[in-house]
Amino acid sequence: MRPNWTPDDLPNLIGKTAIVTGGNSGVGYYTALELAKHGAKVIIGSRDPKRGEESIIKMKQTAPNIDITVEPLNLADLKSVRSFADTIHGKVKGIDVLINNAGVMAVPTRELTADGFEMHFGTNHLGHFALTGLLLPLIEKNHGRIVTVSAQSAQMGDLDFSDLKMDRKYRPMAGYNRSKLSNILFARELNRRAKKKGITSIAVHPGTSPTGIGRNAPKGTKAFGLLLMKIFGTPPDQSS
Repeated sequence: MRPNWTPDDLPNLIGKTAIVTGGNSGVGYYTALELAKHGAKVIIGSRDPKRGEESIIKMKQTAPNIDITVEPLNLADLKSVRSFADTIHGKVKGIDVLINNAGVMAVPTRELTADGFEMHFGTNHLGHFALTGLLLPLIEKNHGRIVTVSAQSAQMGDLDFSDLKMDRKYRPMAGYNRSKLSNILFARELNRRAKKKGITSIAVHPGTSPTGIGRNAPKGTKAFGLLLMKIFGTPPDQSS
C-alpha cells in the first residue's frame, strides 16, 4: 500500500459483498463504513446487535444511502459462529471480502470461551478460523479476499501446544500475542492452500489505535496506554 493511500483510493464496490466482524466499533467501524460508502453491501457481525444497530444509525448520518446491516456474532461461542454463517448463507450468493477484525485483548483473569478454550485464543483465532471455514464456499464463488487483522505484537507471541489453554501460567498480553501470532500463521497457510481456487488470504497490522479493544487493561495501564496511542498511534479512521 502506498504511504499516502486514503479510503478515497478504494475502487467502486457496487455489486460486491463484504463481511466485517466487530464492525460496530474501532477500526472495524471505519472499515465497514468505507466499504459501504464505496458501494459494497456490508454485513457486520456484532456480539451486541443493539450496539451494531446504533453504529449503523451513526454511519447513516454521514452516508445515508449505504447498504449495511448487522447480525449477531459471538466469536467466543462456536454455536453463535455457526448460526451467523448459516444466516449469511441464506442472505448472499457469494462473498467478495471477509474481514476478520473482532477480538479481545488483555482479559485480566483467565477466562474460557463457551467451548472451553482460553478466551484470547478461542475468540481471536479459533472463532475466526471456524467462521472462515464455514464461509469459504461463498468466498470461493466470488474468488474473494480474506483479511485477518493481526497485530505487531504477534512477534512477541509463542505457541506452547502443551498449554494452549494457559492452565499453568496465565498472562493477559501473552494470551493476546499468542492469538495474534496464530492469526498470521492461519492467514499465510490459508493463502497457500486457497490461492489455487482464486482466493487471497492476508494478515494485516492496522496500526496502533486508541480503540475499545484495550478496555480490559488495568485502569492505570489503560490510561497510560491510551495516552501513548493518542500521541504516537493512528486514529481508527486512518487505520482502516
